[in-house]
Amino acid sequence: MSFTTADLSNCNNFSKKANKKYLTTGVKLHAHYHDYHFGVATYLGERIFAVMDSGMKVQHHAMEFNESYMLLFGKNFSNLSVNLRYAKHKAKEIPIDHDNVTVENIALEISYQF
Repeated sequence: MSFTTADLSNCNNFSKKANKKYLTTGVKLHAHYHDYHFGVATYLGERIFAVMDSGMKVQHHAMEFNESYMLLFGKNFSNLSVNLRYAKHKAKEIPIDHDNVTVENIALEISYQF
């Protein structure tokens, strides 16, 4: 869950139409079976300029995200991990008041530990 308040008196064009407070709830599930793993996650509720995963993910676009759905499938090898991620987000572009924006992405992540 994230909660953000902002001083709107010093806003620029990217944030002047943003709300003062946001509340987001999220659920993540992750399962392992031998060397395979699978994850699902969802975030519901509006958020903007969110910083997640200890600062590793930053939503830097001036968009109010209100729904997010994610899937992950991966396999671990001895020192190598391969993950395929899919995410779909529904949002509103704040500066131009453009509603019903959909953002989808697919990522292949390969990590090696040494």
